[in-house]
Amino acid sequence: MLIIDDKNVLWILEIKDYRFYRRTKSESPENEFAIKVLDTMAMLFSAAHSADNKEKEIAKSSITCKKIRLVLHFEQSKKTIKLYPRSFDLNDIQLKLRKSLKCIDAHPIVMDMDNFPSVIKWTVS
Repeated sequence: MLIIDDKNVLWILEIKDYRFYRRTKSESPENEFAIKVLDTMAMLFSAAHSADNKEKEIAKSSITCKKIRLVLHFEQSKKTIKLYPRSFDLNDIQLKLRKSLKCIDAHPIVMDMDNFPSVIKWTVS
């Protein structure tokens, strides 16, 4: 999801919900998110130069934002049970994203409903 806020900041948001269905992908969550961010950036750059008028306008607005913020909302089962283990440490994912995506956002946000940073201005239910 892409959001441009009133301060001309582009938010790239990815939402993953593994509370009821376990994750089946072999790629780590941080690598999957990093690939999606890079693909999104490439798509925006390409669309700003060669898309139809409306798409081009949206893409140009996105790539000319003064700042980019990355958010991975990652829900897991609250209880650690064999069927749905809480197998990913959000702090570890965030640390790995800081290293891999620091040229885009040096402080990416990795969150769930229990760890909701004050910088986030929307709600989740």
